[in-house]
Amino acid sequence: MQVSPVVQPISRRSVQEVFPAYSPLDLRRLDEELDDKLPLFDPTTSPKSPRAPHPACYRSNLFNEAVELGIFLWNRWVAVTNKAQFKNPPSSIALEVGNEQLAISLDKNDKLRAFHNACFHHSYTPVDDIEVPYDGKTQCGYHGGTVNEEGHLCVFKGFGGGGKYSKEDLSIPQFEVDTWGPKEAPIIFVRMEPDPDTLETTLAPLKEKLKDKDLSLFRWHSRREYIVNANWIVFVNNYKDGGFHVEIVHPELTEGLDLKEYKTLPLANDSCLQTCPTKGGNGVAAAMRQGTDAQYFYLFPNFMLDVYTDAMDTMIVTPIDKKTCKVIFDFYFTDKCNEDFIQRYTIAKEDYIKKYIASSDLVQRQDMRVSQGVQKGLGSPRTRPGLYGKTEIKGLRGFHQEAFKQMQKFHAWLKEGLKG
Repeated sequence: MQVSPVVQPISRRSVQEVFPAYSPLDLRRLDEELDDKLPLFDPTTSPKSPRAPHPACYRSNLFNEAVELGIFLWNRWVAVTNKAQFKNPPSSIALEVGNEQLAISLDKNDKLRAFHNACFHHSYTPVDDIEVPYDGKTQCGYHGGTVNEEGHLCVFKGFGGGGKYSKEDLSIPQFEVDTWGPKEAPIIFVRMEPDPDTLETTLAPLKEKLKDKDLSLFRWHSRREYIVNANWIVFVNNYKDGGFHVEIVHPELTEGLDLKEYKTLPLANDSCLQTCPTKGGNGVAAAMRQGTDAQYFYLFPNFMLDVYTDAMDTMIVTPIDKKTCKVIFDFYFTDKCNEDFIQRYTIAKEDYIKKYIASSDLVQRQDMRVSQGVQKGLGSPRTRPGLYGKTEIKGLRGFHQEAFKQMQKFHAWLKEGLKG
């Protein structure tokens, strides 16, 4: 598969150019909010007894808006979907990353492009919720303005131009896009502002740990989407707690894991690996997850990968607002598909897959329940900053530290832009 040239996105280094929907006053308010809340977001302020980000950070609409801009919509690679979602290529599909309207196109040459899904004329979204054909051009369904594969205006009958507009005025921003993972349905990553690291570099530690796993054997099966009534950080907090919650929250899954050997290994480039030996079990959730190890990978900010012997799940989480996030699960299986389990229970392969997905759905709903409970607790005016358990220091605290560092960089860039 081809992707768009690595350094083709429009490099808009001034704050107002990158986020033109924000007025100077909007940007100053974001700056003031970060002045106030960012020190409370720092998990290292007390070295001897570190505390998780202050509840005020979860309660503030404006701070969470700044986090969305600084982490998801600025200069980091963000997982957005996978190639299997193109049912009728060549075509384009619409996505939302927070409040950003994004479109991904797959052309007849199997080349991907990512672009801002809003027309330069009156901001109509030319790619809607239904997959639309793509022939190298994108036409707005409101007034007919059409842009080429580089995002520049090529046809606009009847427009004429009510003024003198630049080429950039008559274009839509293009973003960097790249892929990784199973050959038939790789995960698609987008970066909206340039930065030195390629996706290859970013994923290097994860790929090193998976070098003995042939991902080409995994085939995409299906997708499930969940709306979680919790901040996206709260959801990731639960994933990265080093297995602390598993025995209490997931009794069915616990039966098949040797939790005494649960380990967290921070990796370079803002990634993390959690491993736990499997030990079998009679319950469906336990028996289905066989192999020498369960491996749980996390890549900052929003991609999670659970790998077993013949099954693999990917998770993509994106913010909706300060109290809500969206979680997308994609399921992959090998042709072997846990033959031991199938023989033991004498069931068809497709029935096994249905049971596997049902057991995953149970685990996900258990995680949703606790994440939503945490979100409620954070809304209380008497809630204090959280503490770190011993299994949470490497993974969870590392996540908070990386989020804080990224927001520090974003805040410095914002301040620099406001000077002008």
